[in-house]
Amino acid sequence: MRVRPISGRQRPAHVRSSDRSSDRLSNAFVDRGTAGIGRLGESFNSPSAFVIINNPEMGRTVLASTFIIAVIYFMKKNMQQLSLAPGDQFSTVQFVLTDMDETLTYKGRLAATTYMALERLQAQGIRVVPVTAAPAGWCDQMARMWPVDGVIAENGGLFLRRSGNGHSVERKYWHAHESFADMRKQLQTISGIVEKAVPQARQADDQAFRLTSLAYRRSGTDLDDRIVEALIDAGANATLNNLWVLGWIGGYDKLSMSLRVLAETFGIGAEVATELVAYSGDSTNDAPMFSFFKHTVGVSTVVDYLPQLPTPPAWITRGPGGAGFVEFADAILGARLNVPSGTSA
Repeated sequence: MRVRPISGRQRPAHVRSSDRSSDRLSNAFVDRGTAGIGRLGESFNSPSAFVIINNPEMGRTVLASTFIIAVIYFMKKNMQQLSLAPGDQFSTVQFVLTDMDETLTYKGRLAATTYMALERLQAQGIRVVPVTAAPAGWCDQMARMWPVDGVIAENGGLFLRRSGNGHSVERKYWHAHESFADMRKQLQTISGIVEKAVPQARQADDQAFRLTSLAYRRSGTDLDDRIVEALIDAGANATLNNLWVLGWIGGYDKLSMSLRVLAETFGIGAEVATELVAYSGDSTNDAPMFSFFKHTVGVSTVVDYLPQLPTPPAWITRGPGGAGFVEFADAILGARLNVPSGTSA
């Protein structure tokens, strides 16, 4: 049974530079024996874009929405509903790292219950660090005012942390201080090359607030892939999330900067981080985090990106965005307080 998208929309791998391999949806093969997919799929909130499933044995073409394809990946990759996690599953967790856009937020808004979940985690001594592709300007405000222990911004380009007096922010960049100005000039050059190669490319409306990355508006068409290719050809690294096509310079991603921050700021080495850290995310640029950490959760809309994730999250929430993060926080707090997972602490 071969699957191909009607629209031709194919997302690239989570980070691409010289390695151009990607797990294309059009090359996916779906096994037989998928009874009950509809019941599983009812839990997810995914788009209703259609794909064509060609089954020579059946001799006909049927239409199915993308959530069915995602659920098939879910079944094959052994991702489990978070509500089924044992009560002590997250008992070793001391740090929560989390994506922001459409993981803490939903449709661009941060719900009060999600903000309160961050506070509840901190109140129980759990350190919280958003790890996001969002621009430095947004993350400066988050680091100053949110109940978090710092923010990793621009897909790993810098780390911001509230200072001791609570009224200023300390910044640590991936790039050394002496190379920062050159990196900024190189990004400017790359943006000119990309916009000449792909005239339809439009910078994100938050580009003015970025210090270490380029961001282009997602179109949901093959234009996204063309922008990725242009970034790579111009010498940048590139990836996608649910909002932007992202480009940057340097050998880092969410994971490498997270491990640096854990070691240098919190004294946690990579060997023990796998047990002490839990991560939540929703899309392609979360792939390195899902692959490295043991305790990983995807909010429900992660099903849209499963074909592009070499390793899926271990668990998936019922709700999208912030509602899913609240489920995640409840599971962690439940384990810490020795109460059943899924019960608000």
